[in-house]
Amino acid sequence: MGRWRKKPQMVLCAALGRGHMIPMMGLARSLASTGEISVTVVFQNAGARNSIQEATFFSGLDVELAVLDAANLCEDPPWLTGGSVSARMHKDRSRRSPKAAAGSMDPESALRELLADLLASPSPPVCLVADFSLPWTAAPARDLDLARYVLYTDPANFMAVAYFCKKLVEMAILPAKDPREKKIAVPGVPDLSQHDISQYIWDSRDQYHPRVELWHRKTVESDGVLLNTFYELESSAVDALREEILPGTSLFTVGPLIVTGFSGSESDSRCAVYGAEKNACMEWLDSKPESSVLYVSFGSWEVLVDDQITELAQALESSGCFFLWVVRLAPGSSIGSLLPQGFESRVIAPGRGLIVTTWAPQQEILKHQATGGFVTHCGWNSVLECVCLAGVPMVCWPLISDQPTTCRFVVDGLRIGVEIHEDASGFVDRGEIENAVKMVMVEGAEMRRIAGEYKRLAAIAASEEGSSSISLREFMDKALKGRSYVPCNSGNST
Repeated sequence: MGRWRKKPQMVLCAALGRGHMIPMMGLARSLASTGEISVTVVFQNAGARNSIQEATFFSGLDVELAVLDAANLCEDPPWLTGGSVSARMHKDRSRRSPKAAAGSMDPESALRELLADLLASPSPPVCLVADFSLPWTAAPARDLDLARYVLYTDPANFMAVAYFCKKLVEMAILPAKDPREKKIAVPGVPDLSQHDISQYIWDSRDQYHPRVELWHRKTVESDGVLLNTFYELESSAVDALREEILPGTSLFTVGPLIVTGFSGSESDSRCAVYGAEKNACMEWLDSKPESSVLYVSFGSWEVLVDDQITELAQALESSGCFFLWVVRLAPGSSIGSLLPQGFESRVIAPGRGLIVTTWAPQQEILKHQATGGFVTHCGWNSVLECVCLAGVPMVCWPLISDQPTTCRFVVDGLRIGVEIHEDASGFVDRGEIENAVKMVMVEGAEMRRIAGEYKRLAAIAASEEGSSSISLREFMDKALKGRSYVPCNSGNST
């Protein structure tokens, strides 16, 4: 830290959680890969930093990693509690970050100290890029006269909804008389129902609303916002943000920010487990026909309650499809006790299905030619990986946060997904699941064609002359113009 670096430096501040860390790591790699920018990535704790496999992520790139000597933000995220959580999702509080040791600085003070040290170095940074869920990064940047940009890790569709909700409440459109009726119009976004918008986004009575409102207020007070999307995927929402919802805000579509190698700790024991799981998944997929396998995963955080897991197992068996299912279990649960009687002998032993309870190589699974569909919680990273790497349709089963809005976009905007509908209690029965699976795997030819076209457009956007590369260049130009870069001891320029 503080060494002389020959290129202009940018500091990236990552939030906790894979949904936030992965796109920030992707941005770091995109910037450093230009060969014109050196990058310092700042993590809130050592655990987050140790989840990054540098040899895989940043081989040959000018990227340094730093850790704040700070107390962690230990509050439950708003999407893990209250009315925003699906009744079928297990509320596991055991995965919160541990409290920091006594004497640790608060994150704001720790970041201010680190930035001051970097600014006094021979190669001072030209700007800070922070995750949008870290509003406390604004004060240190302001105090040190450092430009601050924000990486918005949710889709542009969700961003449009989040900033337009205040107007919907003022117009008495929210709350809606019928929460399931799709009559809510947001510029650039498919028609929505109240059910498609998490309550903490629009309801000022929700205990988490002030925090999320602060996130969004500090986002638009920044020098610009980087979006983890590509223009061709969300052009309507991006245009609406630029022209109507947030005019005057600099927006840069620099996605898809997809990275590989994020499998957790670099410890030898974990790497051995991950390697064995990857081999098992790939060997099983290799034995299956093209586009015949349904991949089922609800991300790295969400855990279905036990009875919903049992119901899903029965639906997968009844569907007749091959499936690869990544199951995350609640504490104290075991997969053997949740599967229907005889399920293993009827389904698993003959090779109809493969169940993984530890870790699975999602990107490799999605890219495999045997994969023909994806049951997903509609986390934005998973949706982007499905679109950009696989080009296959989705069974959309949203649970929390931006996921219901993203589901509506995938189903009605992109037209590459089928929505799962809960009953009044929040439960999804096997008939609903089976029907959605068949619509994707048996009747989904047109969805598969459209998904393949978006995969092609994603590759073009990420190419040297593509829209995302041009947008990244526009961001770099703005950031570099905002602060001159004159490294010490740089010698004579030509």
